Amino acid sequence: NAEAVDRGLFVDNQSIIDEATDILNKAIADIVERADYTEIEEEVIESEEILSEEKPEDDIIYTTSSKNALQEALLAFENLDEDLPVDKQYIVTEIETDIEAARIGIKIKADYTKLDKAVAEAEELLSLDVEHVDLYRIMLENTLVLAENVHRDLSTDDQSTIDNVTGYINYAMDKLNRRADYSEYETQNGIWDYYN
Repeated sequence: NAEAVDRGLFVDNQSIIDEATDILNKAIADIVERADYTEIEEEVIESEEILSEEKPEDDIIYTTSSKNALQEALLAFENLDEDLPVDKQYIVTEIETDIEAARIGIKIKADYTKLDKAVAEAEELLSLDVEHVDLYRIMLENTLVLAENVHRDLSTDDQSTIDNVTGYINYAMDKLNRRADYSEYETQNGIWDYYN
């Protein structure tokens, strides 16, 4: 090492000084400035806190798609080389940007409780009223098809879509429940026999 070189050497020992200088210059050249991980580490901590806040009992459930995006971005960080040189800072920055975007994009899942209840009630109503096929029954059956096609990973941003479908089902059930029952009238007046 350079400190071990005797400072009192003479010119005829210059090769020792030159050799120590070469070793020192090579060591300096081998020291590479490393990429900065400060911001990405802060982003990871913040993102992991968000994921740990998910509590189904408090209705804080994230959409599967947004949670998967954040977990995927965090996985990229876990696979990131911890000793990238400064000229590879763009890799660290790109992953940090992906994590931040996924964190900002995390969405709380919409509430499907009322929709599920309305669907169950409508299915029960349809199972009890199998004799009549009319406009209201068809309307209710169609709203159930609509409910089946509601994506089950919507966020609270799309709660109105779920609420609208729930409203359609409730409206159709109300109409089906309120329709006039003419069967007794028709039987008494012979109309029922005429059509059968």
